[in-house]
Amino acid sequence: MNHTLWTSLMAVPAGAPPSPAMMDAPMVAPPPPAKETQWAPIMLALVGGIIGILGAVLPWIQAQLCTGVGLIQFCVPWPLPTVFAVGSYDGFLAVGNLLALLFALVGMVLVFLQKPMTGMIAGVMGLVTFAVALLWILRAGSVVTVMQLAVGAAYANVTVSIGFGVYVTVVGGLLLMIGGFMQWMKLRGAAAAKPAA
Repeated sequence: MNHTLWTSLMAVPAGAPPSPAMMDAPMVAPPPPAKETQWAPIMLALVGGIIGILGAVLPWIQAQLCTGVGLIQFCVPWPLPTVFAVGSYDGFLAVGNLLALLFALVGMVLVFLQKPMTGMIAGVMGLVTFAVALLWILRAGSVVTVMQLAVGAAYANVTVSIGFGVYVTVVGGLLLMIGGFMQWMKLRGAAAAKPAA
């Protein structure tokens, strides 16, 4: 309460009408509450974005040269020649990791803006990252089989398989999606609960 108004109230006897000075005393509005940072969604989306980007730069298709006897096999990474590049079989498979990296990066940046709309878009970016990686796995299954036949005919003991990077990106996209949508719901709820000025 304003000091002048408080002093005027103390000076007025009980039952007496308020003085003009007291009526004219300005009312001081309470300061607005400080904006609370929603750290849980930010950290979840940040971890998801980092995992998604890391998965995008790890191998999504891999070849290994294996030697050994029976169940005892020793395998080392084997570089695929350009003629066996996955892009020559399916164009989407050639750029899937780049798309996932881009969407994960955009979503991770947007979540730091702390706005309901950007939180929702970050969640959508996580969803798209997840969908791109999942679609890549589904489409790569038949392509890897064809690649294995072609590579195996030219190079003995070489196996082709889906790399672990795409699975890492699936997890990262899922976490980014959850973090973004969580931030959107929390900030939207906080805005709806704020009293009108």
